[in-house]
Amino acid sequence: MGDAAGRVHRLLVRGFRMGAGMTAPQTVADVLELAAALLDKPGRWTQGDWWSRNDNDEQCFCVRGAIRWCGVGINSALDQKIAEAMGFAAPHLLARWNDEKGRTQDEVVAALRAAATSARQGETK
Repeated sequence: MGDAAGRVHRLLVRGFRMGAGMTAPQTVADVLELAAALLDKPGRWTQGDWWSRNDNDEQCFCVRGAIRWCGVGINSALDQKIAEAMGFAAPHLLARWNDEKGRTQDEVVAALRAAATSARQGETK
């Protein structure tokens, strides 16, 4: 398992999910990697809502919802750093980008992973 995949796997194995009493990921890269893992499975991405249920009654997320689900406070300093790592001036712009007509799940996951790789190289907290 690759280095990034191993980190995500360890986060998921720890049973991390918002509200579970676990410690949220603290680095930009950790949040981006975990958000990508949440959105990677077919049908787990949505547009128009931060989170909802898909046809299989599974939780699905937009990019903003996935980041929030990772325990990142709305408009917190970490939220701002994540937006900047994704190339946006403000966190709310991520939702607009996610919801653009023609946007795909693959594009969102790829953007999260690319930003995680860049953030990991700088290890921004």
